[in-house]
Amino acid sequence: MTLDGQVGRASVECFGQCESTTDAYGRDGGPLNFPSLTCDRYCVDVVADAVVTPADDATVKVSLSGREY
Repeated sequence: MTLDGQVGRASVECFGQCESTTDAYGRDGGPLNFPSLTCDRYCVDVVADAVVTPADDATVKVSLSGREY
């Protein structure tokens, strides 16, 4: 899943196809919000389902791009 703040979209790539997803939520289950990042430090919280666990080969990648970074 990619959360792209530059275009304000959540997408998923699976089997070579990229499409929009509704499986990404904002604060308290609300819609996603992509505010401008103005600090020099952030905390990223990644949560997984305890019943339907991620695949053994699942990975998490956090990237920052654009503006002055």
